[in-house]
Amino acid sequence: PKTTKAMIDAVKKQGFNTVRVPVSWGNHTSGNNYTIDSQWMSRVKEVVDYCIDNDMYVILNIHHDTSTKYYYPSSTYKTQSVKFVKSIWTQVAKAFKDYDQHLIFETLNEPRLSGTDDEWWFPVNNPNSNVLDSIKVINTLNQTAVDAIRASGGNNSDRCIMVPGYCASIDGCTTSAFRMPTDTASNRLIVSVHAYTPYNFALNGNGTAVFSDKLKRDVDYLFNTIKSKFTDKGIPVVIGETSASNKGNSAERIKWAKYYFSKATACGVPCVLWDKNAYNGSNKGECHGHLNRSTLQWYDQSFVDAV
Repeated sequence: PKTTKAMIDAVKKQGFNTVRVPVSWGNHTSGNNYTIDSQWMSRVKEVVDYCIDNDMYVILNIHHDTSTKYYYPSSTYKTQSVKFVKSIWTQVAKAFKDYDQHLIFETLNEPRLSGTDDEWWFPVNNPNSNVLDSIKVINTLNQTAVDAIRASGGNNSDRCIMVPGYCASIDGCTTSAFRMPTDTASNRLIVSVHAYTPYNFALNGNGTAVFSDKLKRDVDYLFNTIKSKFTDKGIPVVIGETSASNKGNSAERIKWAKYYFSKATACGVPCVLWDKNAYNGSNKGECHGHLNRSTLQWYDQSFVDAV
């Protein structure tokens, strides 16, 4: 359903103070310079304002545009990708330049080699040549976005910017080839990580519905890595997506939420709960519905309370 102010009000009332707004831009552009349709930009602003007016933080990004038509992180499509990312962020940053620090920009969503065997996983200490090439292009695209945002004036001169590594995974930003962008502002870059952890519990439809003590180790590893690689060094991290798919296991999901978010809090890492408005479905790895958009009731109130 179309996002309404009432939905955002319900999210605020539940205690959330941040909304990540995933935006498709490419299909709403025209011409060789990817000019964004003014009506689409106005609609994005409308939704952002629902949140800002509620004294909430907003994470605004380039989300669904990973394709050979818009941006694709490989050397083959590098020139076109740089042009697209620069154009979109120049326009978006200009449109929002007067917004205060409640608005955060996120350069890209899960940049990866879509449709390949390397799309979601690679050995962190030994990426193959295709992944290494992709990581280098992602570094360039992150830098392109940061430069475009900073050049756009207004409050963008020191706005916080989130940057992901390959597929926004923890491995993607800890592999040695990943580079944080250089920045004209001080201490305004945030590492963006997506972590449906443990995978077999939280995201794998063929995995387990039980959050066992053994699986807690995966959560421990995630936050220990974030701590040692980033937060201990003064580099902030935001987990821009996390959730545990509904497998008819509310009590286990509550156990997961209490453990996961307690670890995040201890590490100083804000988390954003992914909500795709699908609570039940045949794919038990993709049931990440939390707020019923039609009734404005929470599908599993106890789970969201635990979060």
